Amino acid sequence: FARQVDRLDGTLLESIAVDAGEDLFMLAAPDSIESLSEVSAAAFDRILALARSRFRFVLLDLGRALDPLTVRALDRADWIGLVAQPTLPSVHAARRVLQLFAGLGHGADRVRVILSRVERGVDLAVDEAARMLGVEVAERIPNSYRAVCRAINEGEPIRESAPRRSEE
Repeated sequence: FARQVDRLDGTLLESIAVDAGEDLFMLAAPDSIESLSEVSAAAFDRILALARSRFRFVLLDLGRALDPLTVRALDRADWIGLVAQPTLPSVHAARRVLQLFAGLGHGADRVRVILSRVERGVDLAVDEAARMLGVEVAERIPNSYRAVCRAINEGEPIRESAPRRSEE
């Protein structure tokens, strides 16, 4: 639909967004990399502005690539969540990304580090990861691998298939 952004309005946006329940909607990424490359900066700005006007929160999963559109998204973000795992390679990579963000003008006041798959006694302690990163860890997501796989395979939100459950 990015190619037809000139006819995009709130009703069309809501009709193509997937209802994930509890006032959460998801707009799927393009089917291919080629389709993504066809999204112009103007189209991206229009889609983002429209989404911000229709929804309370807009969350963009930008993946691992850093291209002009990703940088544009970062520039327009109210805050940036950097997700990492509490392992040495992941923390080192996250530290490099934090330095890159700082170089782009996104200081620690706009970036929140989120540690995912946290499990006591297995990985780096959260405070050690924070020390290595030079920032506080804003959120910790427990390791719930089996519950997440079950939710994905059954096609239902994890909050329904394993509410308040951590690793089994």
